[in-house]
Amino acid sequence: MGTRSRILAVALEMFISRPYHKVSMDEIASQAQVSKGGLFHHFPNKYKLGKAAALLVVEEQWVAPMTGLFPIEDPFERLRVFIDRSIDSIIEMPNVNRLIMALIEEGVELDDGQEDWLEALSRLKAFLTSTFEMCGIPTPDMKAEVLLAALDSVGMQDFDPNAFKAELIELFVNNYKDRDMRAEG
Repeated sequence: MGTRSRILAVALEMFISRPYHKVSMDEIASQAQVSKGGLFHHFPNKYKLGKAAALLVVEEQWVAPMTGLFPIEDPFERLRVFIDRSIDSIIEMPNVNRLIMALIEEGVELDDGQEDWLEALSRLKAFLTSTFEMCGIPTPDMKAEVLLAALDSVGMQDFDPNAFKAELIELFVNNYKDRDMRAEG
C-alpha cells in the first residue's frame, strides 16, 4: 500500500470512529506513520483529506457496486439488490453519512465547489432513473430522487434499518412489480 493510500485508510478509520472535527492532522500523520510534511504533501489540509477519504467510500460502497448490478436482467431484481446493498453498506459504516455531512458543510464554508459530490450523486441517480424506466415505473427521475433521499436518511434516523429496507423494497419494487405482472396478465 502506497503512502497516499495508507493515509486515506488511516484517516477514514479515524473520521468514522470519531467526529471529523475531533481528529487532528497530527494524529493522522502519527497513525499513518508519515511525517506531517509528508501528510501535507499529499493533502494540503484536513478538509481535502476528509473529502478524498469520504469520496473513496462513496465510490467503493455505492457507485462502483452499481456496475455489478448491470448483468441482472430483471430491473426489479436489480432495484431490490441495489436497495439491499445500499442499506447494508449504511449499516456496516453508520458514521459515513455523518462524515459526509460534516464535509459538505465545511465545503460550503470554504466555498469549495460541490462538483465531486454532485458527480457521484448524479451517477447514482442516472442508474436508478434508468432502472425505474426499465421497470416501466412512472416519473422515474422523481422516484430516483425520492429513493436517494430515503437512503440518505437511513443513518440519521433511529429505527430498524432492516425494517426500513423491507419497506423500501415493498414501496419501490414489490408494489410496481405486482402492478407490472397484473398488467401483463
